[in-house]
Amino acid sequence: MIAECPQAQSGFCFKCGSKDHTHTQCDKETYALAECFVCGKKGHIARECSKNEKGLYRLGGSCFGCGSVRHTLKDCPVRHGKKLHNE
Repeated sequence: MIAECPQAQSGFCFKCGSKDHTHTQCDKETYALAECFVCGKKGHIARECSKNEKGLYRLGGSCFGCGSVRHTLKDCPVRHGKKLHNE
């Protein structure tokens, strides 16, 4: 389990590889060192995987603004007047 993982406890960042912080404190935009649990490829996490049909919503659901499974309502580009990328 992740709670027992020595790398996770030491503050390993799977975006940049630093042991000084976790991915939530990293200023990098991409997950270069992360390995996706869905497709097994490096460079993204499961919630961003194009093969993951549920996206962020592992128990089902979608963004209330546009119906996408790739973001939440607070990050919805439609709600903020932006065009959606290929989702």
